[in-house]
Amino acid sequence: MSAEVITPSLSANDDNIDFISNTNTPIVFVVGFLSCSERFLEPVKRTYKSLQFETHVHIPVMYHKYKLERDDSKATCFMDDIYLPIVSKNPARPVFFHSFSHNGATLICLLWKLLNESQKKQVKAVAFDSAPSRFAVNPLYYVHTSFFTGYPKKSQNTLKWLQHLPFAVPRFCLWSLRLALKLKDNYGAELLEFDDLPFYQLYFFSYDDTMVSPPLIEEFVISQARKGKNVEMKTWKNGFHCGHHHNHAKDYAEATRKFVHRVMAERSVVQARL
Repeated sequence: MSAEVITPSLSANDDNIDFISNTNTPIVFVVGFLSCSERFLEPVKRTYKSLQFETHVHIPVMYHKYKLERDDSKATCFMDDIYLPIVSKNPARPVFFHSFSHNGATLICLLWKLLNESQKKQVKAVAFDSAPSRFAVNPLYYVHTSFFTGYPKKSQNTLKWLQHLPFAVPRFCLWSLRLALKLKDNYGAELLEFDDLPFYQLYFFSYDDTMVSPPLIEEFVISQARKGKNVEMKTWKNGFHCGHHHNHAKDYAEATRKFVHRVMAERSVVQARL
C-alpha cells in the first residue's frame, strides 16, 4: 500500500442524514456507487461522524437500470431537493464530497456544471474512491459486483445467485456492448475539462481493480496536480472495487482522517491570515 501527496507550491431521506446543530460544522456528502446500500457505506459514515461532520449519505441511480442511459436529471434533482437546501443555510460552512466509483463521480461531474462560482467555492475537498476512469468492458465484472454489493451477505447463496443471473447477464452484456462501441457518455473526459474542481483531492484505488483502469486514475490525478490542485493518493496492490473501506478499514479511515485534518488546518491558517 502507498500514500502519496502532490502539493502545489503555493429532498433528503432522513434515514441517510445525521444532523449536528452547529453552524460551523463541516458537511460531507457520501455518494454511493450503483447498486450500493447505505449499510455498505457505514464505515465511511462513521469516520466522518467521529470527525464531527454533518453527514449525508446519498445513493443516486445515475444510469437507467435497463436502458443504461445516463440520467442527467438526477443531478438537478439532487442539487434542488437535497444539496442546496442543506448548504445554502450557511454558505460559510465547508463542504466535502466522498464519492464511489463511476456513479458517484458522475453525479459530481454533472453537479459541477450546475453550480455557480460562489456555490463551487463552498466545496473545499473531494475524495474519489475507484474513480475517475473509463468503464471496464467485461460484463462479468458488473454481474459479480452487482450481486455482492446489491444483496445482504446472508442472502448471498447459490440459489440467489442463480436468480440474479437472468436479470444481470442481459443487462450488463448490453452495457458492455455500448461501452465497446463508445456509445456511452464519458464522465471522465468531462471532468478533465474542469479547471475549478475543489482544491483538495483524495483518491483511493487498488491496482488490481478490473472494473476501472488504475493507470487512467493516475493520469487524472497528475492532470489535477498540473492544474495546481493539492492531490493525495492512497493505493493498495490488492483490493476490491469500492470495498477498500472494508478490506483495508484501518488504513482507509486513517487516510480519511489525516486528509480532513490537513484540509481543515490549512483552511484555518488561510482564514487567520485574512
